[in-house]
Amino acid sequence: MGNNIRHGENHMSIQKDWAGDYDLFDAEYVSDPYAIWDELRGTCPVAHTERYGGSWLTTTYDDVTTVARDPQHFSSRNVSVIPSPDDTEASLLPAGLPRMELTVAIEEWLARIPTFHLEEGGQVAWAAGQVRGPRLLPVVFP
Repeated sequence: MGNNIRHGENHMSIQKDWAGDYDLFDAEYVSDPYAIWDELRGTCPVAHTERYGGSWLTTTYDDVTTVARDPQHFSSRNVSVIPSPDDTEASLLPAGLPRMELTVAIEEWLARIPTFHLEEGGQVAWAAGQVRGPRLLPVVFP
């Protein structure tokens, strides 16, 4: 029993109800969401919370991509933006989320528009500032 108590001390997420009451602003979640997602994948791949107006959290790649590709059933039309407690929401985004969103966006683009090319001699206009990327991309659809 002593080992179980020590294990619980070293792994505080076991003592929290991530499946039924997760908090995206919890210090443990912010510092290492990947460990929590890994735990949830094995115990509750679709978590729910009533915090901040309620939300669902999918943790497997298949579930995330299914939800992202089915706006008829999983719409983000009525989105609530949750202000962070210390107003640093940009620093709270787990690094893997933008990469996963980009992967889904590219897969959807290629599924719907498999043939395209850049306009010959076309100039790409790049965004400056914190969010970098093309602002104008001269794409031609045959």
